[in-house]
Amino acid sequence: MSPWRAQVLVTSNERHKKRLVIDYSQTINRFTELDAYPFPNINQMVSDIAKYKVYSTLDLRSAYHQIPLREHEKKYTAFEANGSLYQFWRVPFGVTNGVACFQRVIDRLVAENKLEAVFVYIDNITIGGMDQTEHDENVRRFLDVADKHQLTFNEDKCVYSVESVDLLGYTISQGILRPDPDRMKPLRELPVPHSPKSVKRAMGMFSYYSQWIPRFSDKIKPLANATSFPLDLNLARIYWDILGYPRTFLGFPGIFSWDIPGLPEMKFQDFSGILGRVLEQDFLGYPRKS
Repeated sequence: MSPWRAQVLVTSNERHKKRLVIDYSQTINRFTELDAYPFPNINQMVSDIAKYKVYSTLDLRSAYHQIPLREHEKKYTAFEANGSLYQFWRVPFGVTNGVACFQRVIDRLVAENKLEAVFVYIDNITIGGMDQTEHDENVRRFLDVADKHQLTFNEDKCVYSVESVDLLGYTISQGILRPDPDRMKPLRELPVPHSPKSVKRAMGMFSYYSQWIPRFSDKIKPLANATSFPLDLNLARIYWDILGYPRTFLGFPGIFSWDIPGLPEMKFQDFSGILGRVLEQDFLGYPRKS
């Protein structure tokens, strides 16, 4: 019995697999105070992961559904289906604070059990080790804790004991970061902008990979100020020049994510409005930023 009643939809993916979707937008989500729990900084996380040499990635099955609800909370998840009222016993997808709740629970689990080299981004768990022995011990400890708390995994999506891993838009291997080739496909196929809206879209995609494009701010400025379409020859060349960098990333040696002892460091400062500093090391002609 519950005073709440959300509507249910049945959707299917490209494989025609059916999935139940609950629309909480008109029920509890309208009255839920936002939980602004901070998520890990992706750049910092991948840099920390890249310090290790052996990796495993684990995918938690059904994510939120692994977090049980308190008895008095279950009524808020009620939904109608086939003339009857049902409610969840575990956190359902679609509620406002589901992601924040899940991240907090897994973060707390890692911290309270003092797990080493375990990195959590929602339902994706990455475990590292400086060598195979350390990696195996870190994985074993995490799996023991997961078993204790009855966490389950999508085994077909889990990868164990590899020296390179694709994660959050990056390919991480032996301390070197590169863009994930699969994530770059939309960028490689991006057409020449034909309107202010398409320029903004292109700039948004470019900015995601700006760290890989030399002098990105200088290059993008003329394109950002474009007011007439189609683009003139000069702006088109600028566009293709910027786009040319992502198309060569597969052969790019990457960016080192850790300091190399004994290698000279260079400090660059930018005084244009707000003071900014970048510390770099030059290794075989390729930068390492920190």
